[in-house]
Amino acid sequence: MIFAGASLGDGTVIEYCIDATARKQAEAAVESARRYAENIFETLHEPLLVLTSSLHVHAANRAFYEQFNVLPEESIGRVIYDLGNKQWEIPALRKLFEEILTHNSPFEDFEVEHVFESIGRRVMLLNARRLEDDGSILLGIRDITGRKRVEQELRTAEQNLRHSNDDLTHFSYALSHDMQEPLRMVVSFTQLLARDYHDKLDAKANEYMRQAVDGAMRMESLLTDLREYWSVSEQKVEALVPVDCNQVLERARTFLGSAIAESKATITHDPLPTVFLEEYPLTLLFQNLLSNAIKYRRPEALPRIHISAHRNGSAWRFSVDDQGIGMDARYLEQIFAPFKRLHGSKYAGTGLGLAMCKKIVERYHGRIWAESAPGKGTLIQFTLPAPGGKA
Repeated sequence: MIFAGASLGDGTVIEYCIDATARKQAEAAVESARRYAENIFETLHEPLLVLTSSLHVHAANRAFYEQFNVLPEESIGRVIYDLGNKQWEIPALRKLFEEILTHNSPFEDFEVEHVFESIGRRVMLLNARRLEDDGSILLGIRDITGRKRVEQELRTAEQNLRHSNDDLTHFSYALSHDMQEPLRMVVSFTQLLARDYHDKLDAKANEYMRQAVDGAMRMESLLTDLREYWSVSEQKVEALVPVDCNQVLERARTFLGSAIAESKATITHDPLPTVFLEEYPLTLLFQNLLSNAIKYRRPEALPRIHISAHRNGSAWRFSVDDQGIGMDARYLEQIFAPFKRLHGSKYAGTGLGLAMCKKIVERYHGRIWAESAPGKGTLIQFTLPAPGGKA
């Protein structure tokens, strides 16, 4: 309580008291809030400035002084552009502050790359808000120099890896091409040797030559498949043209004429659509799927293969049903990996057929998958973009 008195001038004195408790409590609350805000201000790990409406530094936290190697007496009361021998004199920053002062609009994550006199080149993210009460501006500063350096290093590493992969692909493609001719010579001369000297060699020698020819022919087949696989991966998508899938399927059947005749396979299909793709990769896709279906037929039944297609929104979904030996569902994801052969050497092949199919389908932003069960056959499905959409 505060006691006071007042004289009326005629000798009369009036005494009264004032209850100041509420005022004291309000002052204490304000002081507590101020200390609380200051503690938060100082605890922040990132530099923070409070600027007046005239852009003079009203306050700065410890992180600001430590990061920019300046002292409070060098900062408080000075215009931000004059700090640190005018190292904050950045045209883009001046323009942004003008926007805040003129239009009262905040800016967030404004990136500034600048050479600061005290700490060198830095990349900063600036965030600013104007307070409505007194027009002061809060300016938050985040140093992202390290993050930018890591991002650049990652981009450089990615580019180097891409160049290395391209170089490896070109080298492998050229190597597979150059190796095919010597392999053909090995096969041809070994076959001639076996034919001309068959009667002069014993059974073991003839078996050795047979295995040598077989191995060389498998290597030649592998190199051919590798060239096709790398070709699909390496070449850019050319101009897309209308391709009739019915004609593409017939062309693939022609290429597989011997295998179809030998296996007595029956291949049927529903009416297939016209798609806007490239003819050669699409032919290669059908050829590999048919070849795979013929290869993994059931020994007790003639192979029956059916191809169908259904429009599904922006894509065509194709299905190839082989009614063959099938496989365990746990292998369905593995069969599209390069060189993955579930049946070992029991079936001829290089393990690149389905991997090539996957590459071709993904070339046009589609996807490919399989459904199967042992003894129930395998259903290969894939999507290709319909006119006006992506798969």
